[in-house]
Amino acid sequence: MSTIEKTALNTALGKAFESSFSQTAFMIPMEAEASQIPENEEWTRVQLDFSGPLNGTMAMALSTGLLVTLAQNILGEEETPDEEEQVDALGEMLNIICGVALPELEDTDDVFVISPPRAGEYAKDSGENCCELYFEIDDGYAKVYAHLD
Repeated sequence: MSTIEKTALNTALGKAFESSFSQTAFMIPMEAEASQIPENEEWTRVQLDFSGPLNGTMAMALSTGLLVTLAQNILGEEETPDEEEQVDALGEMLNIICGVALPELEDTDDVFVISPPRAGEYAKDSGENCCELYFEIDDGYAKVYAHLD
């Protein structure tokens, strides 16, 4: 991992996740351990890629049961958004988290290019250049993952 410490990646990603969820979706995440998450949890997943001063991937999985609430809060709607809008809201949340976390990792005036979020499974690496954090939100869970090339 370039000159960025894994602890710095964990800290930036965790702070970005918590502030983005609380300020944008009005949902309060609490850090959790992987062992707290039920094995049969159903997930909706999105990921994006970024390039610029840092290159890599960021991904997020949210308990499918929380997806409606997230979309309603982001869109400001009381009615249930359709499935596509729900996934779009999750992708937008990941985009916000990425936009908050990256400048914390690299102090530069250079521009980051962030790809549009896409739904589906994401491949995870392990090691010094990546991290995955877990959160409990209301009656569900979230996972956020970052990998730096």
